[in-house]
Amino acid sequence: MEPVKPLYYSEYLHLDKILDAQHPKSAVNGKPGAHEEMLFIIVHQAFELWFKQVRHELSSIIDSLHKERIDDNTDEMSVIVQRLYRVIKIINLMNQQFDVLETMKPLNFLDFRNFLYPASGFQSKQFRIVEAMLGLKMEGRHMPEHYKNVHTNKGGFHQQDFDAITAAESDLSLLQGVKNWLARMPFFHKELWQEYQLQFTDQASTNPFISDYYHLYEKTQRELNFAVLKEHRIDQDMKVKEEYGTATANFRKFFIESGSEAFSANELSAALFIQLYGQYPMLHLPFELLNSLIEIDDLLSLWRYRHYSMVKKMIGASPGTGGTAGAGYLLGAVQKNRVFADLLILPTFFLEKQKLPQLPVKLRELLAFSNDYCPSGTSQAR
Repeated sequence: MEPVKPLYYSEYLHLDKILDAQHPKSAVNGKPGAHEEMLFIIVHQAFELWFKQVRHELSSIIDSLHKERIDDNTDEMSVIVQRLYRVIKIINLMNQQFDVLETMKPLNFLDFRNFLYPASGFQSKQFRIVEAMLGLKMEGRHMPEHYKNVHTNKGGFHQQDFDAITAAESDLSLLQGVKNWLARMPFFHKELWQEYQLQFTDQASTNPFISDYYHLYEKTQRELNFAVLKEHRIDQDMKVKEEYGTATANFRKFFIESGSEAFSANELSAALFIQLYGQYPMLHLPFELLNSLIEIDDLLSLWRYRHYSMVKKMIGASPGTGGTAGAGYLLGAVQKNRVFADLLILPTFFLEKQKLPQLPVKLRELLAFSNDYCPSGTSQAR
């Protein structure tokens, strides 16, 4: 048996390949080329390495969320939240990389920009797959026709990359996993609410919690609007009345009738419940999970905005090297390409803690760490 060769640092990390992967295009005919191009290459290579790690984290999270159940007696939920937190830290770090890239002046960028045509960041297969893993579909992207038509043109994707992106959109996503997870929540099971005393007889929903909460929210909105009218000494303020009507109508839409674009009414109701009662032990990790999703969406929007801002500073209104509208295209992506924006709806409908419905005893037992109660047909595991 041959002795095992001792592991060596540079061999383990394949540093020979990584450190020899920077080949500036402006270095031609033996000339050193533009000094700033090395920075440009390394920052973008770092982006791609972090995209790979994000894909690695999301893959494991998606696998866990798409299981039939998550056992609360294991560390599975805490691992999901921990890895989402890691994704947040990675995206934060990527946003900071723009600080380094922006040490390059526009004129220094022009020294090598013409060598880049028709390549561009638009062609980052990994970033598009990250978006797909989160749950962004082709039709939900800014200028989806550009994605569909550009893969055959210069500046577009190679066919194999385009196929990989579209295949990723057909795979399980974080969004669908979260939807399935929310749909499994046992908070509104009838057995848990048998002893609950309804506060309002005019019911808006068969769900007693949502029904009472709707009327409490409507009452609060009415009081708020009265206070606004009184403060401004206005007898008839149509704008205030319209906002009151819109708020209560939106509550019915989101939590009783059709839901939002991405989430059903039942799923949004479960998410609202988690946000309102997140102080209960069994809701601590679900609360952190939902907040992590919102933060990831916001940080990716910030990443896109930093990209837009940098491009605007570097090339102004010039088109991108890949054939897009440059900064204009990137700004559209900032505004359009979001996955969990619907979760930002929830704070619109929050009530003060003292106004929240008092939960029935059986439900409070379910939300405690130590409990033996589990309604028939449901599972403690979420």
